[in-house]
Amino acid sequence: MIETDRSPPPRVWRVLGIGAVLLLVSAVAAISLISAGVFDPRPAGPQQQRLSLDPLALSAGERRDRWQEELDVTAPFSLRLTAALQEGEIDTAYGLTVGDPQRSLTIAVSPTGYAAVWQTDGDGQEEMLMPWQSWPHVARGQQVNEIQVDVQQGQVTVRVNREILWQRALTNVHGGVALHAESFGQAATVDFQELVLFHE
Repeated sequence: MIETDRSPPPRVWRVLGIGAVLLLVSAVAAISLISAGVFDPRPAGPQQQRLSLDPLALSAGERRDRWQEELDVTAPFSLRLTAALQEGEIDTAYGLTVGDPQRSLTIAVSPTGYAAVWQTDGDGQEEMLMPWQSWPHVARGQQVNEIQVDVQQGQVTVRVNREILWQRALTNVHGGVALHAESFGQAATVDFQELVLFHE
C-alpha cells in the first residue's frame, strides 16, 4: 500500500495563518470601538444641564411625579436618567414623565424586569402605548437602570441601558420633566441619581 501525504501544501497554511491574524485584529478592533462608545446612541446635541437628584420615598401604593422646575424641553432634545430601587417593595416602577400633569408621556421600568410606556391626554385619561411587559435589558432588583428619551424630527425613541425599547412618531412631547415613581405594594424608596438634558 502506498501512503500519501495528506497535509495541505504550505501555501494553504500561509493563507490560513493570515486569515487567523486578520480575524484576531478585527475582533480586537471591534472590542476597542465598542469599549470607546463609538456605537453608543448619540443624544440630540451637547449636554446642557446635569442634575444631581435625591431619593424619593413612597408609601404603600403611592404614585408620584416629582416635577423638575428648572427643566423645560422642546424638540429636539434628549433626556438621560439613572435610577435604581434603593430599598423596600420590589414591585415598584420608576422613570420619566415629559409634558405637564394633564398631558404627558411616561416611560417607566420596574426592578422586576418589566417596562412600559404610556401617555396621558388632556382629560387625565391614560393610554398604554407599550403595556407592561418583561424586557431582558431592564436591570433587576437594586441594580441601576439608565433610561434615555430622544425626541427628534417628530420621532420619540426610548432606550433602556442603551438598547432601544420603543419608538413612535409623536409630535406633542415637550414641556416640563418629572421623575415618576410608584409602588404597587408596600413602601419603597427609589434612588434617583442623575438626570442629564442634551440639546443644540
